[in-house]
Amino acid sequence: MIKNLPFGEADASNVNFSDLKDTYISFRNNNSSLLDSIDPSVRVIFGKKGSGKTLYLRAIIDYLNNSISNVESNYITNIDNQPPSTYLISKVSSWFDDEPRKADEIWRDIWKIVIIKTTLSHILYSPNLKQHITQKDRDKIINNFGDILPKGESPTTIFSQLKSTLDHFNSEKDIEKYINNELWGPLEFQLSKMVKTTPPIYFFLDQLDDDFINSPHAWLSCQYGLFRAIFRLIRNGTYGRRLHIIACLREFVYAYVLNNQHGAKFYSESKIVVLKWNQNDTSYFLRKKVENLDDNYF
Repeated sequence: MIKNLPFGEADASNVNFSDLKDTYISFRNNNSSLLDSIDPSVRVIFGKKGSGKTLYLRAIIDYLNNSISNVESNYITNIDNQPPSTYLISKVSSWFDDEPRKADEIWRDIWKIVIIKTTLSHILYSPNLKQHITQKDRDKIINNFGDILPKGESPTTIFSQLKSTLDHFNSEKDIEKYINNELWGPLEFQLSKMVKTTPPIYFFLDQLDDDFINSPHAWLSCQYGLFRAIFRLIRNGTYGRRLHIIACLREFVYAYVLNNQHGAKFYSESKIVVLKWNQNDTSYFLRKKVENLDDNYF
């Protein structure tokens, strides 16, 4: 095994972030916008595999953790980077092969429900959040909605909830029955009241593209559904200011977004960043990396 590789780790998720910050390559003098200014208001990071999505995501987290505005005012979770298997994603998508628009709607609704359940698990069981709600409200949620809440008495993750949810679906009928459960409306109403009393809550989703090549059509529909769910939250008067989902998605999804009806409005959307590398950027990046190497590498 080769140790001490000259350019460091290729996967930004496995490196101490302080080390990453020390080796940033600035593109400010190269007429490029790549990773030069991190915008903490970004909610979706698009790019090819290896384009720097994880690095951008970690930079947002670093900014939030070190913000002068009071670190304790934000509830920041760890990066969620263990998505369900391609088998589960393909299983669900295959039921809607002849109805792509319906598939998009179904995935959006699934993601919304999964986000609601995950958020509630943190509000109910995280020591840093449950102190912000009354015992009466907590008991009301558990007693009235116990059948659709996550099992167990601990905070969960969005991806683990997605996996658990998809595991229970055996047909299109199962999904529609689940989504149309009349309890989701009242539960969402209760959640909208509780997030007003908690600190802003942040969830981070990464590595959804690891298995993209194994089933591009299924993953495209799934990721597009997540994109739509995130922007539904952003547009919501309550959630948009209190509940934040930040996700890394493939560039194919962005192309799909733009080609859909009303896609043009996302060309200049401030909540989106697209990491585009061209020959000029990559040549500049490599040259700067080489210039920064110790003499013993030559």
